[in-house]
Amino acid sequence: MLRALLLPNIAAALLGGPAFTATRCTYDEVSELASPSEAVDGDVWVKVTENAAPSLDLTSAMAAATTDEPSIVVGAPAACGRLNPKGPVIDVLRSSIAKEQVDRCGASMDACIEKLLECWLENLGDDEFESLGASATLYTSDAFERFGFAEIEFPDLTALGRGEPIVTHRARLSAAILACDARGSAALAEALRSQPPPSGKEEAAAPKKDPWAGAFKL
Repeated sequence: MLRALLLPNIAAALLGGPAFTATRCTYDEVSELASPSEAVDGDVWVKVTENAAPSLDLTSAMAAATTDEPSIVVGAPAACGRLNPKGPVIDVLRSSIAKEQVDRCGASMDACIEKLLECWLENLGDDEFESLGASATLYTSDAFERFGFAEIEFPDLTALGRGEPIVTHRARLSAAILACDARGSAALAEALRSQPPPSGKEEAAAPKKDPWAGAFKL
């Protein structure tokens, strides 16, 4: 696991990867990129901006030569994300950087998740850290896993019927600390270490078998 956490950072360093800044914001500031998601009561939005243009490297050159997509959506931040209190869950994570530009796109989402975790620690109240879930897609699951989120074997698909996001991953405290140490995010790692150990109630509440198993058998 440590190797998987370190590789993205090593690659970014070798390639002269860009630096990103993540800040808390309003929905209106990221609405173009966040759409069709809409604001809900109590949600926390984060936007990511690129500090400087990335240095020229082979990966960026190849991506530029093989895609017609713009690097950045005009007027949009590099990435955005939302911490939705109805879960609680990070149910929006999007980058305006073409996914073919692997390092830049991944780094923008990493910066967003890191800030969202900071926001979660500031707002978790009586919840514990591992109460936090993530609604990942095919393109964002790697980013969540780089921060120690563990994939749920059998997600609750009935959430769709309730109009809620499907939680595909669950935060794990020890893995998040390891990930932040690997990234050099000392302040966040220290804040995570100050959290009480997980009670295990989230694992106890997780379904033990696939709720859809056998549903389509004749």
